[in-house]
Amino acid sequence: MKLTKSKLKEIIREEILKLNEANYKLYHKTFSDAADEVLKMVKKKGYQVDEDSWFSKVTTGGTYRKARPGIGKTTRFSVKLTKHDKPLNKQVHFQVYGMEGGKYELNAYIK
Repeated sequence: MKLTKSKLKEIIREEILKLNEANYKLYHKTFSDAADEVLKMVKKKGYQVDEDSWFSKVTTGGTYRKARPGIGKTTRFSVKLTKHDKPLNKQVHFQVYGMEGGKYELNAYIK
């Protein structure tokens, strides 16, 4: 199958749209900004985070007692979700990577 220039442009546009569907910013100045972005993403999808789960895993750092990752390190979280104050069998999974220069990269999804 030979790709024409117009077909290639169409494929690239579709891929860009898929990336934009993530609906969250990837790069953040602080860990708190990245965590806030997760909360915004969850709200956009129509869910709420379970406050106890968020507090124990993200706010206090969970088992590692340090939520904010160091440079070159990644911290992973799985937080329970609710909808209309009823617990769900879903979680928001996200990881934050500490980049050189003090920025943070966020990767998040709901499953």
